[in-house]
Amino acid sequence: MKHWLRAVAGFLATALGLALVGGLVMNWIVKSSCGDKCYELAEFSPAPDAQAIMVLGAAVYPGPRPSPMLQQRLDTAIAVWKMNPELPIIMSGDANGGSGNETEVMARYAVSAGVPKARIFIDGKGVSTYYSLARAVNTFKATNLIVVTQDYHLPRALYLAQSLRVDAVGVISPGREEGQLGRDIREVGARVKAWIYAQIQPQSEADGPYDLRGDGQVTAPASTYR
Repeated sequence: MKHWLRAVAGFLATALGLALVGGLVMNWIVKSSCGDKCYELAEFSPAPDAQAIMVLGAAVYPGPRPSPMLQQRLDTAIAVWKMNPELPIIMSGDANGGSGNETEVMARYAVSAGVPKARIFIDGKGVSTYYSLARAVNTFKATNLIVVTQDYHLPRALYLAQSLRVDAVGVISPGREEGQLGRDIREVGARVKAWIYAQIQPQSEADGPYDLRGDGQVTAPASTYR
């Protein structure tokens, strides 16, 4: 009996060790994606080959209004757009999110900051970072993007973009707020999930396709922003 228990304990310890090492390797692979492709806003210059600027959604607050973290992403994206005013902005998030319609709030905010509606494309089915990038490929036929989000999130976004054969660079928005330690801890697991998704590449629902060279379109679920 003792031999059996020792064998089980040894197996579990080995399995746990392998899982830990595997998780660390996956995290290293994903975190390495930034390389020389992540820029602070002050370092970024117009990107002549980019097709669009993509802002990844986050929670919204009652009002409705962007949460501080989402507002920082939007402010950074708007600053990048002002360097590249011919580029459209893809607002990608969850139109049915627990905190509200992320993409509608994002679009309203950008319009209030002076971005023409014709330059705003909305994807309300970007329910995760993977699906935001996958739908950029399937719905907008994107192959070259400028992705805007916080520094802890950006390597994962670029890793997923690369796995989907999207040539992407990232611009870091500020925002390491209260609760950031919890986000950093969750990001460890999110990187493992991203690595797995990059291998299996689940199918994403596609609308359109919409032409990023034309006027902005509203993808399903429809938004009512004005």
